[in-house]
Amino acid sequence: MKTKTILVLVSLTTLCACSVGQETAEGWYKKDQDFYQNQSPKDAVQAYDKAIALNQSFAEAWRAKGQAQILLALESAGDIRTRTFDEAVLSYEKAIEIQPRNATLWNEKGNALSVATFYSSNASDLHNRALQAYDKALELESKNAEAWCGKGVVYAEQKKYDLALEAFNQSLAADPKYEWALVSKGSTLMQMGRPKEAVEYYDSALKIHPDNPGAQMMKAEALAKLGLQNESDQTYIDALERADEAILIADTKENLSMVWHEKATLFINQGKYAEAIDAYDNVTAANPGERSAWFMMAFAADQTARYDKALEAYEGALVLNENDSTALFGKGDSLYKLGRYRESLEAFNSALTTDPKMYSAYKGKGDALKALNKSAEAAEAYDTALGQIEENIKSNPENARPWLAKGGVLLAMNRTDDALNAFDKAIELDPEHFPELEQKGDLLMGVGRYEDAFTAYDKATVADPAFPRLWYKKGQALKALNRLSEADSAFTKAREMGYNV
Repeated sequence: MKTKTILVLVSLTTLCACSVGQETAEGWYKKDQDFYQNQSPKDAVQAYDKAIALNQSFAEAWRAKGQAQILLALESAGDIRTRTFDEAVLSYEKAIEIQPRNATLWNEKGNALSVATFYSSNASDLHNRALQAYDKALELESKNAEAWCGKGVVYAEQKKYDLALEAFNQSLAADPKYEWALVSKGSTLMQMGRPKEAVEYYDSALKIHPDNPGAQMMKAEALAKLGLQNESDQTYIDALERADEAILIADTKENLSMVWHEKATLFINQGKYAEAIDAYDNVTAANPGERSAWFMMAFAADQTARYDKALEAYEGALVLNENDSTALFGKGDSLYKLGRYRESLEAFNSALTTDPKMYSAYKGKGDALKALNKSAEAAEAYDTALGQIEENIKSNPENARPWLAKGGVLLAMNRTDDALNAFDKAIELDPEHFPELEQKGDLLMGVGRYEDAFTAYDKATVADPAFPRLWYKKGQALKALNRLSEADSAFTKAREMGYNV
């Protein structure tokens, strides 16, 4: 849900163009529209700054700078990403100072804050600020479909589903054909366990825009939840056919990479990771500068235990930015899984140089040091990671992510009971998020509680059946229970999805 929600919010923020001579503020603004169309948000921000330097009261340039900064933040990592989101919000606030009664500016400020919540340890405060911005937009323009939709997205992320549905209803009352409200309402109904109703809203969105890949994928997921696997498969087939048609007529490298990216996502959602990796190879061939494609390629490779391919993908991302802490962490993780512990340690240290608050890198550093038989240094790294995680939990106790990380560190420290409690807390906070169940299963396998491990892995495959390593681990638990026929079926499922069994 979270990735799809981010895509919705970014899509809500659109640019408009104008054309005047380049040596005026408007001219630099026009130049930046060209950069934006060519997916160069960093260059775009610089061009907007030149426009603003020539005319501090140019509200549209401040607005467009904020839009470009959102895209730049999504390409960044760690503290740089957080700071860039903050700068995007400040750009909107500058635009609002100039045009305080512009509902669009308030709405897009809300979008910026809402997107930022997915990368923040202080999501609660950002959610509240986003709602305040949307409310101001609605005070100025009560039938603003975009603001009502943005408000609904925030409520859904807060798990206030009734309020979310009411906000989406208000959005659709203002504009019955507003497809993002239709898609978002469908997603919320899915979260509420109402897939049949969700399909109706996805169908409505697809009538407006038949090529909407998000609506196609979410409809397929909903159909699968209803047990209509044939219909779900056909939805994916139709979506892939549309993607193939779009590939044939793509007129720029940017459009070609975008369509291949959509095709790769369709494969990911079906658990077809080998095909997804091939598609991401095509994305990066068309547009080597697309950071997200390198990361998604690494993700797909990691799911299928192709750690050499994951390493290759992280190296591709590092060509774009050698100080990308997320890519450095991924590189370290891949090297660790390949048994290259010294190189892994170097990569984790590099990640921490860029982002000293990356507790996952401290945990990875501890793992590498432990593998190198440097127990005292490993313990120090784990202690640092644990301290940072505890700070995150204090500031945002209802976020499952730091509890999951805490369990991982405690398990590495051989504090098994404490780790199990942390995993259970993470599951309580986010019962549909499979990593908590997976790591709980890993812990239980390690202490010989195979029946309980199987239960955890089984729940994980129900929560998200599209991850091959879950089926592989489920097979391992079944094998340990001497349920060999069922184990073979699980291993076969993992193998069919591309897992290197």
